Amino acid sequence: MQYLYSFQYIENEDTKVHKKYFNDCFSSVNSLFIMYISLIIELQKKSQKQLNISKRSISGIQNMKYLSKNFSQNLLIKNWTNNPIISDHIANKNNVSWDINFKLVDSLYNEIIASEIYDKYILTQNSSFEVDKKFVSNIFSEIIIQNDKLYDFIQDTNIFWSDDFPFVNSLVIKSIKNSKNKCSDNLLSFELFSSKSDENFANSLFEFAMSRHESNLLLINKYLKNWDVERIARIDLVLMSLAISEIINIDSIPIKVSLNEYIEIAKDYSSEKSNFFINGVLDKICRDLKKNKKLTKE
Repeated sequence: MQYLYSFQYIENEDTKVHKKYFNDCFSSVNSLFIMYISLIIELQKKSQKQLNISKRSISGIQNMKYLSKNFSQNLLIKNWTNNPIISDHIANKNNVSWDINFKLVDSLYNEIIASEIYDKYILTQNSSFEVDKKFVSNIFSEIIIQNDKLYDFIQDTNIFWSDDFPFVNSLVIKSIKNSKNKCSDNLLSFELFSSKSDENFANSLFEFAMSRHESNLLLINKYLKNWDVERIARIDLVLMSLAISEIINIDSIPIKVSLNEYIEIAKDYSSEKSNFFINGVLDKICRDLKKNKKLTKE
C-alpha cells in the first residue's frame, strides 16, 4: 500500500528500479532493528564515559548512579559489542550516526539513570547474565520505546519506520529474551516472512498491482456513481486497486477475506467513512465481475 501510494509520484518507469524500492520497504524492518541494537550499545558507551568522568571528579562529590559499573559492564550488551557479526551489521547497515545525534543518546541515558529500574539494577549484589538481560529488556520496553523524542526521530529518519515500530519493538524484546550468554550470533538472523508462500504472495501482489494500477483505476471509475476518480482520496484508490489486484489474480485467497483485510487497513489509514465507501465500490465490482464470468472464485 505504501509503495503503490508513493509510486504515483515517482517519475521512473523502470520495473527493476521499482522492485528495488519495494524491497527497501521490507529491509526497513532490519534497519530499524539494527538501529535499536546500535543505540543500546551507544547508551552503554555513554555509561562508561560517565563512569570515567565521575572517577576523575575533583569536587569530591561522587554519585553512585554514575560510579556503578553495572550498566557499563552489562554482559548482554558486551556480547553484542564484541560480536564481529553484529559489529559488521552495524558498521554496514546502520545509517544513523550517534555522534551527530548525541543529544538523543544523552536524553535517553539521563532518563534511564533517573528511573527506578536503574536504581534497583545498581543495587544488585549478585550480577549475572540473566540480571543484565532483564535490565536491558526493562529499559527498552519501559523507557526507550516510550520516549517521544526517539519516536519523532524514528518518524523523521525513515518513512517506513513508523509502521515498522510495533513489530520491530516486539522483535527486539523477543531477541533479548531469547539471548544466551556468549551465543548472540543469531541475534540478527530473523525471517521477515513466516513462510516462502508469504514472500511469494508479497512479490506477486506487487507485480500485479504495479502493472495493472491504471487499468484498475479505470475499472473503479466505471462503478462510481456521481463521483469522479480524481475526487476520491488517493489512499482509497490505492487500497481499492490493491484489493482488485488481489481478488482477480490471487486464487488462493477468498474474496471475502480480501475485502475484510482492505476494509481493516482503510480504518487505520484513511478517513472515518472510507471503509464503507471502499466496501461498497468493491462489492459492486466483484458482483459484476462474477456476473460476467470474469471472476470465478468465491
